[in-house]
Amino acid sequence: MNKNAISSRTKVSVWSVDELVGAVTNEPSREKWIVIPPFQRSIVWKDDQRKSFIDSVKRGYPIGSLLLYTIGTDESRRHSLYSLVDGLQRTTSLVDYQGHPTKYFQPNDITAEITSDIAVSLGLEAAAEQISSIQAFILSWLESRPGFEEIDKYSGYHLGVALDDYYSTNGMQDRDFIDRLGIFLTGLRNQAKISDVNIPVLIYGGDRSTLSNIFERLNNAGTVLSKYQVFAATWSDEAVSISDDAIIEAIKSRYNKLEKLGYQIEGIDTELLDKSSRFSLFDFLFGFGKKLSDAYPILFGSKEDGANGFLVATVCAGLRINEMAELAAKIRKRKIDINVFESKIISAIEFVSQQLSPILTLEAIGGPSGRLHAEYQIVSIIGRVFFRRYDENFQEQSEWNKLSKLYATTIPQHYLFDIISEQWRGSGDSKLGDLVFDSNAYESTISRRTWEAAFEQMFSGQMEKTTRQRQPVDKATMLFLKYIYAHMISVHSNQSTTYELEHLIPIARLKASVENYNQPLPMSAAGNVALLREDLNRRKGDRTITEYIRSQEDAGTITHDNAESVLADYLDFTIVTNSEALVIPGEEGSPDIPPPDWYLKFVKARFDKLKARFYRDYRIAD
Repeated sequence: MNKNAISSRTKVSVWSVDELVGAVTNEPSREKWIVIPPFQRSIVWKDDQRKSFIDSVKRGYPIGSLLLYTIGTDESRRHSLYSLVDGLQRTTSLVDYQGHPTKYFQPNDITAEITSDIAVSLGLEAAAEQISSIQAFILSWLESRPGFEEIDKYSGYHLGVALDDYYSTNGMQDRDFIDRLGIFLTGLRNQAKISDVNIPVLIYGGDRSTLSNIFERLNNAGTVLSKYQVFAATWSDEAVSISDDAIIEAIKSRYNKLEKLGYQIEGIDTELLDKSSRFSLFDFLFGFGKKLSDAYPILFGSKEDGANGFLVATVCAGLRINEMAELAAKIRKRKIDINVFESKIISAIEFVSQQLSPILTLEAIGGPSGRLHAEYQIVSIIGRVFFRRYDENFQEQSEWNKLSKLYATTIPQHYLFDIISEQWRGSGDSKLGDLVFDSNAYESTISRRTWEAAFEQMFSGQMEKTTRQRQPVDKATMLFLKYIYAHMISVHSNQSTTYELEHLIPIARLKASVENYNQPLPMSAAGNVALLREDLNRRKGDRTITEYIRSQEDAGTITHDNAESVLADYLDFTIVTNSEALVIPGEEGSPDIPPPDWYLKFVKARFDKLKARFYRDYRIAD
């Protein structure tokens, strides 16, 4: 291939920011229009990345070149059309900046000189903390301005009024101060002008079929993308039909986000997307992942990139995660009906959800939020169920009825065991693949001896986490309690009654103990945590349950017999040995302060009670 043939395919050009933004947003008066090809990835830059990029533009730093593909002209022959092959994140940032420039200022734009001047002029201390406060206030004020004009209340006068109101000062009485603020704001406005800044642009005029390959090569060498974003390019020509409305809506939502920013998606009218349309495999898997997050949030969380769909589909297609790039080829080779495939995956997910939802849906105020498991853990369970339920033709296997009854026992066991023993910490693709395709682990129950070892590891780790202040309850403890209370609280009761995660020996008393004995304590160990009805928890305050009920008896609110009956119910619900277990012995001079040794023994004894209850309810034999 000769040099001239190569060089003729790509031309080097320079476009101003104004020219580029006008082309991207398809302004009618512009001679150039840019459209977004379907394989372009979703908007993935975060605010700090956008701000950093805009800061580089302002400073004249190198920002790399954009890559466009020459399409030709539109039907009216008024506009030269280009497809944006690489540079969506940068152009999105520029478009957003041109519309909302005031939200892109950063702390280093607010100089020490102006913050010190403001502090002195307002009669405030020029201490570092105060300077930082002024800087943060100005950034917030700037972000609230629609633009840089007087009509936008962008002036030294308006900033001065805002400062006086916020700090309760009288800076507006100093006319020179207002003038200095005006000079400062004028400098920021001048600094923000980037319309005439030149952006390097490469314009490619070669074979259109090579575009997705070019995109993948560019991004493998440059910006680090997830494998899902690269697949958006490499699978752009894998066309599928989709019959699921939820998936189609998720795809439309993805494209609508781009269109709301002014982009036009090449060859796609989102209003016309329906079951008769042809979609890329990437579109399907992205939409499928969004559907899973929406329909099964307890299992999949709320991921925005649709990654769940890619992971689950890859494993259920018989591939390991590191073989995901082969998914499109495998679907093509096996002539897999993507809609049948999806329905079978959903059946497997629904089965797993039925085993875990009665436990995971139990809610309590004060517990850790978000998904309790690792992403690969839940995918491994779903993949194994799918693998054992269906053959290669997606027909249910004869052994499934027997297996499903076994899984009803083993799946909840393995789910909890893996989390409390941290089986998935640092684990990657190989563990997931082994559990799905090679191991019979999920078809095996876990022995009492193995549970004991896992619980001992959990308990020892928690007892080492001593603190002087309240510490959050960890996910392993929250999950363990969910398993226990799932057998005590019905779904109806959980919906009609609010429960709170509470420390049986109250935190205030433990903090007093730490201060009195100078010995940090494991305040949020599982042995000290229980679920309590919100109303009871609020009424008892910093007292133990026993202390609260006894105080009600002493006050004559309830009789002795009623007090004993109510206390017995509460103790059974919180899984405490007896009422005396929650009577803090105290010592001379500090009767309400739990001695450290007593507290540690209490935590150990209650943890043993929790284990015994778990073994009983989940039929873990000796």
